[in-house]
Amino acid sequence: MTNNTNLSIGKKIQDIRKTKGITQERLAELSNLSVNYISRIERTNTQNISIQSLYSIANSLEVDLYTLLLDDTSHIKSGFNTTKLINFLNEIDKAKADKLSKHFLNLIEDFKEL
Repeated sequence: MTNNTNLSIGKKIQDIRKTKGITQERLAELSNLSVNYISRIERTNTQNISIQSLYSIANSLEVDLYTLLLDDTSHIKSGFNTTKLINFLNEIDKAKADKLSKHFLNLIEDFKEL
């Protein structure tokens, strides 16, 4: 992994963790990793991350491994609420997520017309 990828994964872990209201201490406990290790992953781009550690973190955050690895939302200006909304849509039934997304897009279009 490149250093930028490590930083991106760390930021994603931090965003998901905060959105779910989980402390670094709790994530460390759930994933059987040290608080220091979780902290380094989140704040540096020099921490080597094993696939086993990523898998443990993903399970502890109740997301799939791909969520941490894929940069599918890099084009979105991610703020706290944007990340929270994306995570919510990813966690619910696909048909419901699509229906909600359609309503959000309609609201956005209406807002742009004001």
